[in-house]
Amino acid sequence: MARNLISLEANEYLRTNVGKDRWWEDERATFAKLEDENEEYFAEVLERCSAISYDRWEKITGANKRKDSNPLPLQDKEYKSFSGKKS
Repeated sequence: MARNLISLEANEYLRTNVGKDRWWEDERATFAKLEDENEEYFAEVLERCSAISYDRWEKITGANKRKDSNPLPLQDKEYKSFSGKKS
């Protein structure tokens, strides 16, 4: 997703023609090359994509709705690896 967004920003042909019939056959339909000099930019775009995706997922599923805003730590018996034996 990050590479696609970077490519759309950098390539006007992609911005204006993606979705048209056989747009990918044109020699101008090239994606951004991910080289060392744009690694930081890629990381920033990837981080933002991830943040937006996670935010939307939380809104759709209600995953971040907690009854207790300050939950207690898990008890020993609540851990999946708990054998019941004290060391």
